[in-house]
Amino acid sequence: SDVCSSDLAAVRDQEGHLVLLANKLDDYTASQWLQRDGDARDVEVARQAGQCDDNGCVAVAVTGELVALSLRVASLRDDCARATILLAAEPVRLECPYPRLVLDRFDVAREGAVAVYLRGGAARVETVAQTRGRCPWTRNFSRNGNNN
Repeated sequence: SDVCSSDLAAVRDQEGHLVLLANKLDDYTASQWLQRDGDARDVEVARQAGQCDDNGCVAVAVTGELVALSLRVASLRDDCARATILLAAEPVRLECPYPRLVLDRFDVAREGAVAVYLRGGAARVETVAQTRGRCPWTRNFSRNGNNN
């Protein structure tokens, strides 16, 4: 996939390597993602390819598009204005028309980890829920704040 997200995000860059996006990395998960991708680089090296601050991270995807991981509500307005793909650790409750794809914490809570494939101007999304199916112990979260 070109973009992966759960608690950690990874973006495939223009050289074909994964760029790890997170303020605080889960080294085990990150190293497993790299290993499964056939990448022998150290986790910290894969992280340095992205640009991160306290509010989030950005990286350029294989397609040249900007992918933002927004970790705080304070960064959502900027990320909504410039990212083509927005992954948000917080609920996205503001108007966010620029990104062609917005996935927030409720999407991940509802669907599980997400893989996004970028091809020919389209973004195909695959989720754990699609692959494994829904389980009775999983809660459905909606964007309007109502939980099922």
